[in-house]
Amino acid sequence: MNSKNIIIGILLLTTVGFGIYGLGIQQSRVNDRDATIAKLTKAASSRGSSKRSGGDSQQRSADSKKSSSGKSQAPDDQRSQMPGGSAIRNLMQSPKAAPLLASQQRAMIENRYAPLFKALNLTPEQLSKFKDLLVEKQNAARDVMTVAREQGMDMRNANDRAEIQQLIQQSQADVDNSIAAAIGSDKLAQYQNYDQTAPQRAVVSQVEQRLSYTSEPLSAAQSNQLVALLAQNTPPPDNSGGNRVFAFSMGGMGPMTITQGVPITNQVLESAQTFLSPGQVDALRQMQAEQADQQQLQKMLMNGGGGGGGSNSKSKSRHSRGDGN
Repeated sequence: MNSKNIIIGILLLTTVGFGIYGLGIQQSRVNDRDATIAKLTKAASSRGSSKRSGGDSQQRSADSKKSSSGKSQAPDDQRSQMPGGSAIRNLMQSPKAAPLLASQQRAMIENRYAPLFKALNLTPEQLSKFKDLLVEKQNAARDVMTVAREQGMDMRNANDRAEIQQLIQQSQADVDNSIAAAIGSDKLAQYQNYDQTAPQRAVVSQVEQRLSYTSEPLSAAQSNQLVALLAQNTPPPDNSGGNRVFAFSMGGMGPMTITQGVPITNQVLESAQTFLSPGQVDALRQMQAEQADQQQLQKMLMNGGGGGGGSNSKSKSRHSRGDGN
């Protein structure tokens, strides 16, 4: 695919996206961003192709053998046969679904950033512009992924993955510049900090819920201090996906939430005593014990559900010491 076709493809994506979301972004800036995405994506694809060319023939031969034996399929075939894969693609391309998807995206932004919107105290015009740019930032990542896929780049390839991540960062940095122009550089910094501390805020939200029905609920100031403390003591994200929060169902017990990469360390507990009450620190200590249990449970799940009784004995020991509520 030549550069002209890439640019046309990107422009079509953003034109549709902007029509759906009603963004009032200046077209000249959008065109500059899209042209940059197209140019950089083509260059990244060319570099990736040259790096992979030496092993392509061997890989195709291996894929052919695996396919004939029924043990493996080409990535496109795998994607097409994934449960709901075709339905999801058709939904994303459906004009009828477009306003519904736009509504869902707007709703997610409202839910995710509502506390930030309150803290920023923007004018109605600034707030509307900010929301539009948040939508654009999400779509910029999607557009890069779409063009990269068309260029044959693969997220499973380490070189391609690094190139794609760089392209996404560059594209989103352009949107951040627009956010700074719309709401100010100081508020841009607040927004960026809010995004970067999402895992920590998820942990603090759990603490808030546990203390909400007690005589010592967390105040807003305490919550903010705890978020900052956890952020200071959180290790940098690794290549496996960084700090994550997810949930899964344990039979009839409902969803179990696990936070990864945001450890409640002894240092956190010690520092938290300067602004939390003893009862509040106890709730945090209980979550520390649960994190250890969660990590052990994850190891057991990765090992097929097996495991010894070491964790249970440790857990019982912790709870018997009165570390619980």
